Amino acid sequence: MEKRVVLPFLLFFLLSAFFSVGNAANPKPAAKDFILPMPGGEEMVFRPVFIGEGDNPFAFKEFKVGRVNGGYKEFPTPVTVGGAFITPNDGGTLDWLYYLGKYEVTEAQYYALMGPGKKKGSLKPITNISWFETLEFINKYNLWLFKHAKDKLPNNDGIPGFLRLPTEVEWEFAARGGNKVDKLTFDKKNPYPNRISKYEWFSGFKSSYGKVKNIGMLKGNPLGLYDMLGNVSEMTCSQYMLEYYQGRTGGFVAKGGNYLTSEKDLRSSQRVEIPYYKSIKGKVVATAQPILGIRLVISSPLFTSRKVNKGLAEAWPAYQKSRKPPALVGGGGTSVQVAKLRKEIGKLRKQLAEAETSANQGLWERVQTLIAEVTNLKSGEKNKDKNFAFAWIKVATDSAYYAVINDIRELPYKEKGLEKARRYGTAAITAKIEKQIVDKKANVNGVIARVAEAFEQLDALSPTSVDEGLNKYMTFLKTNNPGNMNPAEQIRMAKLLTEYYKKFQKEGKLNADCLRRDLYHF
Repeated sequence: MEKRVVLPFLLFFLLSAFFSVGNAANPKPAAKDFILPMPGGEEMVFRPVFIGEGDNPFAFKEFKVGRVNGGYKEFPTPVTVGGAFITPNDGGTLDWLYYLGKYEVTEAQYYALMGPGKKKGSLKPITNISWFETLEFINKYNLWLFKHAKDKLPNNDGIPGFLRLPTEVEWEFAARGGNKVDKLTFDKKNPYPNRISKYEWFSGFKSSYGKVKNIGMLKGNPLGLYDMLGNVSEMTCSQYMLEYYQGRTGGFVAKGGNYLTSEKDLRSSQRVEIPYYKSIKGKVVATAQPILGIRLVISSPLFTSRKVNKGLAEAWPAYQKSRKPPALVGGGGTSVQVAKLRKEIGKLRKQLAEAETSANQGLWERVQTLIAEVTNLKSGEKNKDKNFAFAWIKVATDSAYYAVINDIRELPYKEKGLEKARRYGTAAITAKIEKQIVDKKANVNGVIARVAEAFEQLDALSPTSVDEGLNKYMTFLKTNNPGNMNPAEQIRMAKLLTEYYKKFQKEGKLNADCLRRDLYHF
């Protein structure tokens, strides 16, 4: 009897395993995979990376590459990323996107074009190829697609796309999780919710054992991309510049760690310069490394027709008025400043309306005061920057203080209530308290993101204006304290955030994890 049970189960298991790897090029199939054919029955799989800025011809996404304490190699720097094709996003809205390889290019895929029959079926990433061999491979693949599968390529205004290496900015935007994560997660060292060993291969006995692994064996990142930060480092088409988009230009940029990188060094911002050539025993050869592989992107030409050119020309005047070069991302004219402030005020007002606390009346009156300050931003050049600084300092401090008294300090009581509900309550009551806890933690994350936004806006002002705005806010706390507000605690909060702002100025980014810790212990 036991044999009859075990044998069918074992047969089922083996068959399941066989069919689950039936398509070797895509070991982790998922919805919205974009698949292109290759010679010899191989395939290459891509994932859509939406930029989240709509379908305007000049739409682009602003964000910062680099990291806190990144030094001269990875100092947080404002950049922009754009798309290549317009497609409905997950919400059904038209949006620009580009397609990035779901996996690193494998040996089987590479040799399907460069040496048919060699390494057939291999799921190991292709390594030990130079920049120039990579370009030759990409060129051959593009020409093969144009001849045999032109209709399979995505198109921009009827013109088929083409494959290339990703830019450094495209790669890092996707590695951080793109628009699938919130700002706090996006700015973290990596976008993973738990142990990185579940997602990436790195050095040592806890992970790779110092050997390259097959593609797609671990979990994917929030965009469904695999092995982004580990296994093998990846070439980009960007040339290495010390300040990302300016300065001296050297070799090309390789992104991500590899199977010889330590766990603590794996990060989305990691960038290394790879020289195009190296000397071996006195002979100069093109650089190729066993830890360096490739991942491709599908892009498109910009100027595809007269119609597109006309659309760009018509959209330019409106875009030109609000245009900011990357170095000024986060600043902008008064109208841009006011619009961003109104957006943050709206978030704060919504949270106040939804919360239940005796301190709400005082906070609500503060919001009304803040609205008046925003209105005053448009009058008086002399005081504009000071008022602007005051308003953002107020948004940051009031939001952080609100999170402490309405969310953080209530969490222990909610968690105790949840424990009781799980023992004695109904499923409905338990679910309600669980949602309240999730919402409160989400509110705290939203507040930290709001503080980061405030710091970015303050950083665009002169130090004098920020100091004047801070002095004005401190005076306001001491002389205008409606409702049940605690001026001593709020002054302490303002001082805490002032220290974080000083660190932000030095490091270029808010250390969100440290701030969260300090808020929970405030």
